[in-house]
Amino acid sequence: MSVSPSNASEGQTVTVTVTLDDGYGVQTVTVTDKKGNNIPVTPLGNNKYSFTMPGTAVTIEAELLPLSDIVTFTDVPANAYYADAVTWTVRNGVTKGTTETTFSPNASCTRAQAVTFLWRAAGSPEPASTRNPFTDVKSDAYYYKAVLWALEKGITVGTTATTFSPNNDCTRAQIVTFLYRFLGE
Repeated sequence: MSVSPSNASEGQTVTVTVTLDDGYGVQTVTVTDKKGNNIPVTPLGNNKYSFTMPGTAVTIEAELLPLSDIVTFTDVPANAYYADAVTWTVRNGVTKGTTETTFSPNASCTRAQAVTFLWRAAGSPEPASTRNPFTDVKSDAYYYKAVLWALEKGITVGTTATTFSPNNDCTRAQIVTFLYRFLGE
């Protein structure tokens, strides 16, 4: 791993370049300050990352993984801005490909899929209640628990008091609202 500049001042942008042995890729790069606080890291592509130097010394760590563990799809180029996100979601059970070899990155996403992604990212917790106000969410649907959990956590209230509209496309406004509420902002 190399760092440029090697002696950075507070507020300066630091670039980290990870040099890999054959057969390995970068899983994560983490930067922590002297107190153990995580510093935000921005992937730049080509195994380069950047962060803004805090007012203390930092520790930089790179977690590597064998390339055989990296998820690949024929429709997700390695240099695509979403490639790392696709790999993370598949490896962490948030979603999978639309086939064994494709992810369909340009396909739209339904409301049911969106809340299911968030629910799985949260660890697929059991909803505390089985009270379901939505007539269009059946108990045998793959998204049933995800919808109940999202309702319980205040991530969604449905499209009406009695419908969730699980098969409707999730608009950009809906997804950013789901994310905002999911993160508790």
